[in-house]
Amino acid sequence: NPGADIIGRKVRNVDYNPVKLAKTNYIDINSVLHDKKLFAEIGTFDEGLQSLEDWDFFIRIALKYPFLLKHIDQVLCDYYYFLNNVTTTVTNRVLSDKDMFAYFQISDFQGDEKKITDKIKNYLADRLVNQTLDKTARASTG
Repeated sequence: NPGADIIGRKVRNVDYNPVKLAKTNYIDINSVLHDKKLFAEIGTFDEGLQSLEDWDFFIRIALKYPFLLKHIDQVLCDYYYFLNNVTTTVTNRVLSDKDMFAYFQISDFQGDEKKITDKIKNYLADRLVNQTLDKTARASTG
């Protein structure tokens, strides 16, 4: 668009960290490449969530394959925001997150964030119980 101006550029370059992933959604869905068979192994996006389906998906990958996710140190995608009609009544300023969420009717993430963190806690609790049971069984037979 010849009339468009670049109003800013920000490069996100964050190393993969499974602990950080368990706490926050910091991986962009359009910068991930995976084999199709992964859907058969861990399932597809959780349609019960209104938002953050990608975060839930990445967490399930990380829990099943802790070392599968890798960071690539290069720009893999660009986001473009076209502000022409959206902000003319707000003196052509850049939209804040709150404005953007309201304009595009993006729901509050708190409900889905809690669902996802509860899934993580349940998975880790089940895993801990199973490991404890396995150790107890090995100790009683050994």
